[in-house]
Amino acid sequence: MLPQIERYELTNEIGHGGMATVYRARDTRLDRWVAVKVMHPHLRGTEQARVRFSREARAVAKLRHPAILEIYDYSGNESDNAYIATELLTGPTLRAFVDTIGEIPPEIAACIGAELAAALAAAHAQGIVHRDVKPENVLLHEDRTVKLTDFGIADMLDPTMSAMTATGQLLGSPAHMAPEQVESGDADARSDVFALGTILYWLCTGTLPFSGKNPHQVLKRVVECQPLDPLALRPSIGRPLRDLICRCLAKSPAARFQTADDLAKALARLLANVGIDDSRVALEAYFGNPQGEAELLRARVLEALLVEGRRAVAVRDRMAAIDALDRVLALQDAHPEALKLVSQLDRADRTRKVVRAGIAALGLAAMAGLWVSFAPKSGATSRGD
Repeated sequence: MLPQIERYELTNEIGHGGMATVYRARDTRLDRWVAVKVMHPHLRGTEQARVRFSREARAVAKLRHPAILEIYDYSGNESDNAYIATELLTGPTLRAFVDTIGEIPPEIAACIGAELAAALAAAHAQGIVHRDVKPENVLLHEDRTVKLTDFGIADMLDPTMSAMTATGQLLGSPAHMAPEQVESGDADARSDVFALGTILYWLCTGTLPFSGKNPHQVLKRVVECQPLDPLALRPSIGRPLRDLICRCLAKSPAARFQTADDLAKALARLLANVGIDDSRVALEAYFGNPQGEAELLRARVLEALLVEGRRAVAVRDRMAAIDALDRVLALQDAHPEALKLVSQLDRADRTRKVVRAGIAALGLAAMAGLWVSFAPKSGATSRGD
């Protein structure tokens, strides 16, 4: 039988990390189920571990957002049993969910990204940089939403808190760290944007943008920052989402989305283009029935892309037409209407080339005629006869 820690009856272990163990527990005072994160006994006497634990408690307690784990209680620095009590999340980690489900629709990846970007924007607004955004720190809840957790190494962007930031240490998960974190340990909101970009890349392609045989090799590839083009790995994600992911993963922070809110808005626009106006509603439908909703979503996206393809071909917007129709053909090989629209686009291009060539030929002929008109006639002199 697990011990009781103050007002919390621990029932079973639900998670384990390098710093603490998480238990399902009953709050005897309020008669509700909670999660209690208890620091490992061998770390309780370590000042640095207690500082990090305290930082996490204070960081999360400042935040109120539907996609951020809510904190209820903290033991305090003086307690023998260092713990944090939080809401009890019901689902698996995002990593475990994807490992079970397999490939997920690109639009669902974008919905997850939009929710996490909004959560990060809320944290950044409070001066908190997460520093460890990764699939293992995202949990599903009640088959309807995602929650960002584990602010254990969060960086408080407050001068009065600067002494609490670890120095001389590489804190974070190598495959999701931004180049500036690896090179100097510095991190700001754009570093979290980069980390979220690695999650989007992984959700869309099934592989991480930076990997290797060991952490050193991974960190070297992060610093080089030359991931494979996600569109080459999965053409059905489409160029707009590909461009968004690549912008998140820019080596220079100045080339990324400058705020998580900017990223959230860009994802919302991308989703609106295929008829998804509320990412939370879309996620609830998908988590409730992943396979069935994926089929419905695919049909919905195909129709939205065909509508855009028809429009773009009609107004001869070649780039927009190619973006839409290429993705249709990636989602459904040899789609008859898409092929027909591509053929129309090609014919229009050939027609324009012929017209341009004809205009050019007429122009040359006209110029030649003018030259003949003004050229001196044979036997003529400069004086009139």
